[in-house]
This record gives sequence, structure tokens and C-alpha cells, in this order.
Amino acid sequence: VGNILDIPSDYRWLKFTDWRNTYGDIIYLETFGNPTVVLNSSKVAAELLDRRSSNYSDRPEMVISARVFSS
Repeated sequence: VGNILDIPSDYRWLKFTDWRNTYGDIIYLETFGNPTVVLNSSKVAAELLDRRSSNYSDRPEMVISARVFSS
């Protein structure tokens, strides 16, 4: 179940704001085994999603195209 019982069904953003004051701008949760990251600041969101996106992007390697273009 993870943290699902800690998250209210209504007005979730109020709980996230409360947690921001306690835990900071980045909060990690698990809900039913699924990882969830809450970004509580537009500054942090822009930093992670725009400026550092290449660090967090995960794409499968294209083995066939790598072989074709390297030959």
C-alpha cells in the first residue's frame, strides 16, 4: 500500500504543501508499489525537468540502428 493512506482523496495539494514545510521541495512516495515524486516548487521543477532532464531520461539503446550507422 505504501503511502497511499497518508494522502487524502480531496485537496491533495494541501497535504503536499504541509509536507513541503516538513520535508522540503522534493518528496518521494510509494503508492501501491509505484514510485511517485512530488515537486513542490516551480524552481525545483524547472531545474530537474528542464535543465537536468538528460540526467534522468532513460531510453532503451537502439542496437540495430547503432550497428547500421557504425558500419
